[in-house]
Amino acid sequence: MPKISIIIPVYNVGKYLNKCIESVLVQTVLDFELILVDDGSFDGSGKACEEYAEQDSRITVIHKNNNGVSSARNTGIRYSRGEYIYFLDSDDYLESAFLETMLARITDVGADLVSCGFEEVDEEGTVLNTLSESTRTVLLPNPEDNLKTLIRLLCGMPTWCVWRRLFKGAVIRKNEIAFCETSENYAEDLTFLSEYLLFCRSISFIDYAGYKYVQRNESLAHQNKKSYRLKAMNENSKFLQGYLVKSCLSDKQSAVLPLMHFLIMDTEYQRIQYAGKLVSLTAELSKVDDQKFYKRYTRKILFQRKYLKRYFSNSQIHRIRGISFYCLHGNYKLFCYLDNIYYRFFNK
Repeated sequence: MPKISIIIPVYNVGKYLNKCIESVLVQTVLDFELILVDDGSFDGSGKACEEYAEQDSRITVIHKNNNGVSSARNTGIRYSRGEYIYFLDSDDYLESAFLETMLARITDVGADLVSCGFEEVDEEGTVLNTLSESTRTVLLPNPEDNLKTLIRLLCGMPTWCVWRRLFKGAVIRKNEIAFCETSENYAEDLTFLSEYLLFCRSISFIDYAGYKYVQRNESLAHQNKKSYRLKAMNENSKFLQGYLVKSCLSDKQSAVLPLMHFLIMDTEYQRIQYAGKLVSLTAELSKVDDQKFYKRYTRKILFQRKYLKRYFSNSQIHRIRGISFYCLHGNYKLFCYLDNIYYRFFNK
């Protein structure tokens, strides 16, 4: 069994693929398997993968019809044999000591998950920004701690990405953890990481930024940022809710499901609200496919004050309930009227 399975979804990234794969092949850790999942590329990327596989027996190439990054990653998981699993995006690259550093951390402290920082770089490799972590280990001795950690994750948009984390293969396989394939390839990392966190007893963070996150204007992530994805977030929420219910949650845990739904949707609510487009929110919500699921869980958040008070301040609770009310009724004037009344009362 290889120590690490590295899974790279590949789709029409000929311009970046060589640098990505080469950064894996020069890793100071040698005991790995590299799984390249060609997701129906038509720019020669699939052929390039085959050429690398001919040169290195540690490389496996899987060709499949195009169905998105989530499907490609799930395929990679099914073929993986490593004790640990790492997901790398095909247009990014690693420092040569990246895997060794991550592996040393997760084994030294016996954690179920290790997370590092990263550097945003342009296509020439110039560092644009650095996100760093403070070195620490968080223990999660009981399910309540897992829920609190999951809620903190859902409140923190920059923390989703799977490529800054090293996972245990046994945890993923035993609990059938997978990526959501119906979310338009948007925020799919969020659901996967949320599922995984349910089974962690410790998470370790390391002050290391050996991942190079390439900023390119034509990338899928950048295209998605130009429009709102309430439909995709609802699909992510539906996928996660289904997984959580299947995982036999206790009544106490199940009561938090509406809050999780809101926090997932709120990643897009905030983008719309801060852009000054709240009045057009109902038009965006009309694009959501499963309206029944969306309305049921949005309505439930209005009656979750007990659980909201456990995690949020009064002003945050007001915003959560206010946005939920507006999403259900679409009455902007009434929303503003109630908002004004609340703040008059709250300020007293």
